[in-house]
Amino acid sequence: MKEKIYYGAILNEEFISEQDKLAEVVINSIMNELFVLTTSPKIIEEPAFKKLPSDAQNYLLSAIDSGNLFQAIVDLVSGMTDRYAIMLWKDLAGLSALERMTGKPFKKAG
Repeated sequence: MKEKIYYGAILNEEFISEQDKLAEVVINSIMNELFVLTTSPKIIEEPAFKKLPSDAQNYLLSAIDSGNLFQAIVDLVSGMTDRYAIMLWKDLAGLSALERMTGKPFKKAG
């Protein structure tokens, strides 16, 4: 009985697979946006840059100067909580993009 609940409800393969795909979309979108953003000659004036916390802004600016941009972006994204990443993604890419990519309306967790 426990095994049926565990594999049928907790480890619902279809649900996990769908969530993995959505997570990949969010992470890739954030990383792409950060790469595009950091190539802007007027990065400080970019609205998307202003949405980042000041410590993240400073980290990216110092990474641009030192040539460690890729690592800085990976570090920033890997340190994000799921909620923050989704919030930032919504700010940077917009909810409608997720709906277009998945064909489903975005639902809040919980």
